[in-house]
Amino acid sequence: MPHENLTLIQRLQEYGVFNYIWLVLFAAWAGIAKYVSERIKAKERPTIGGAFLHTIAPAFVGAVTGFVCQSYKLDPYITNAIVGVAAYNGVKSIDIISSIIKKEIPNKKNTD
Repeated sequence: MPHENLTLIQRLQEYGVFNYIWLVLFAAWAGIAKYVSERIKAKERPTIGGAFLHTIAPAFVGAVTGFVCQSYKLDPYITNAIVGVAAYNGVKSIDIISSIIKKEIPNKKNTD
């Protein structure tokens, strides 16, 4: 079965649900790391609530980045590194990812 014809469920089965869970948790950890480092630089005390809130966007960014990396069939180690950096940078990474996707969509239409 060609990779590009797989449904999301089939991709989850192929790549493994636990790998996606790992990517999201890894991205969330990157968000916490950035939050704590920002609080330390600002000489403020990090809070549990603040840390939790700062895990949501990075987890989403990490999941999206993981999907993009998988579509390019990147090595899992490279994927984890890219997910970590993208999650650390947070929502700013979405702009970069969306520009990659916008460039890729016309190429997909032309090959069909």
